[in-house]
Amino acid sequence: MAAVVVFAVSVGGFLLGIGAFSLFAGTMGVSVFLLAFLGTSAGPSFTSSIRIWGRKVQAVAGLALVLVGGALIYSGIDPGVYRRLLLD
Repeated sequence: MAAVVVFAVSVGGFLLGIGAFSLFAGTMGVSVFLLAFLGTSAGPSFTSSIRIWGRKVQAVAGLALVLVGGALIYSGIDPGVYRRLLLD
């Protein structure tokens, strides 16, 4: 979250940073709310299938965290990479 704000502020200024933070906070809030709502209203068959797929979901989530971490490290080495990817 801090990387999103720092990147947006460094590229486009304070208002873009606030906008990026608001967008991030809104999407995370909606996704967490939906997951909590679906978790409480789910039936036993849904929760048992989640337990079965839990290990695979953990593996995919771990891989996603490693990839995001690598992208953050690379952006520290080459700070203009996201500017070139997103703005050019």
